[in-house]
Amino acid sequence: MAICSPVKNRTSPAPYNRPADPHSLATWEFSFKGLVVDLGDGNLVKLAEDGTVLRATHGTNDLSTEDIIKHYGPKREWGHFNSLNTTFTRSAKYYFYDNYFDLPGALLCGRVVDMLHKRGNEVNSDFWKDMVAAIDHNYKTSAFKEDAGTYFPSMKRDPGRYLQPCSDSVKTWLRSMKSAGKVLLLITSSHSDYCRLICEHILG
Repeated sequence: MAICSPVKNRTSPAPYNRPADPHSLATWEFSFKGLVVDLGDGNLVKLAEDGTVLRATHGTNDLSTEDIIKHYGPKREWGHFNSLNTTFTRSAKYYFYDNYFDLPGALLCGRVVDMLHKRGNEVNSDFWKDMVAAIDHNYKTSAFKEDAGTYFPSMKRDPGRYLQPCSDSVKTWLRSMKSAGKVLLLITSSHSDYCRLICEHILG
């Protein structure tokens, strides 16, 4: 997932549109699975396996140990952990970044919260409506075919900007397994036309 601006009929200030700098430490600090966005206050939290808040930011700004205790109590317990840990369903109170495709959205969420503070606006779950609208506009099932949004048209024009071809050794390994009668199976949540483009570029 690329960090793309919200849909055109919504406000698209600079923090939405600024490209992520791959050399920035801040970019990589938001580039791992398991981050949770607390939609009520704009905090992004990293949890231990028991729901303890290991670290947190408000927007893109780190929260100190004292701030974390102020928000989550002396035991640093995240209040929605039981819901997340037992159901894994979507919630209006938080969003769990559990896969690599939509992971850049965590950085975008942080930037939006920063922007709201800079403007003096209250941070609440309303900002998530714009996030969902932007995601739907850019990544809906028909977007690839329709050349809609910003990500898929850019990917189709220049796939080499986003994709790295597999090495010859990987291709040889895959062919050898197929020749040996092994069943090769690709499981993906992506639509077939997008998957075909990726496979043609990285595998040939």
